[in-house]
Amino acid sequence: MSSRTLLGPQIFQTLTVSSEKPCFWAAEIFQRDELTSGSRVCFNWRDNETLWRKTIEVSPGRARAYNSLGNSYYVQGNYAEALEEFNKALAMAPGFSNAIMNAGLACKHLGRTEEARILYQKAIETDSDNALRYYNLGLLYGGLGQFDKALAECNVSVLKKGTDEERPY
Repeated sequence: MSSRTLLGPQIFQTLTVSSEKPCFWAAEIFQRDELTSGSRVCFNWRDNETLWRKTIEVSPGRARAYNSLGNSYYVQGNYAEALEEFNKALAMAPGFSNAIMNAGLACKHLGRTEEARILYQKAIETDSDNALRYYNLGLLYGGLGQFDKALAECNVSVLKKGTDEERPY
């Protein structure tokens, strides 16, 4: 019997215990790697940071896990630590648009606005249909007092198609 077969019921059971996206993503990573020990992570996680640290320990080659750990730091206001994790994700997957945008957001909060602008533009280059990329760039320009650029970027974001989750309005 393969480890995937053994893991399947445990993942399902885990997902019914918690509807949190992090648990689903971690389970997806474990299932792809066919790690039987991975199912225990979702049962034992206290918070997102703990979950993603354990995910990285079990499956260290996944850029998505580093990006998610960075997100947990970002939500806590630990922008420098978040940026470190986003950069680790980008070292593994340089075209990972979400990690590029997240690194830009962390830079913005760290006062590194020029670096944030460059990262936002790179995120747009890698995922030009995502309205949120343009919206965040528009907000950055607005914060810098460059209102014409801010309005232009926000207008582009309104015209872009995407899922409701991607739309900033």
